[in-house]
Amino acid sequence: MHATRRGFTLIEILVAVVVLAILALAAYGGLDALISTREQTKAQSERFHRLELAMVILGRDLDQAISRPIRQVSGELVPAMKGGQNSIPLLEFTRAGWPNPLQTPRSSLVRIDYRLSGGKLIRNYWPVLDRVVDSPPARQVLLTGVTGVKLRFLDEFNHWHRYWPPLNAEPGQYLRRDPVAIEITLKTQRWGTLRRLVEIAP
Repeated sequence: MHATRRGFTLIEILVAVVVLAILALAAYGGLDALISTREQTKAQSERFHRLELAMVILGRDLDQAISRPIRQVSGELVPAMKGGQNSIPLLEFTRAGWPNPLQTPRSSLVRIDYRLSGGKLIRNYWPVLDRVVDSPPARQVLLTGVTGVKLRFLDEFNHWHRYWPPLNAEPGQYLRRDPVAIEITLKTQRWGTLRRLVEIAP
């Protein structure tokens, strides 16, 4: 006598399908969470890299600052460095060490300024110091999400100033005098308050 072969009932098949669907949904949810986490980590890493690059560029510029005033189109002589918390631009100075790998006939000096516009920290530079015609600068957005910038300038007598040249300075006294150091405080949406102290070479 042969044993009766018993197949799956409809209920058993439905239960199996439901279980497989649940497992598939769980697997998809885990995969989606993994992909989302990876994308967030990548975006965070890119934002941190931009922040790090902005700080490197700012520090490199100030490391190369020199006491060289410039003459504007109007003929006005502008100090080697000037700026302050509410100034436009925030900070402007002359720097040396501008690379010239192609050996083009130009100076190794460049005029730099930093300004805050629409939550963006912007770096401008002019390859010509003493301008006979007004020319637009090359523009570079260094950082976004910046809500405020505060500057302090340290003089040779260890006094801090909110502006450079100092507000009580005599006209022309600081044309060729840079501060000893600059304290830069950035307020950012993502990273909070960032502070950096940069020594200026004499």
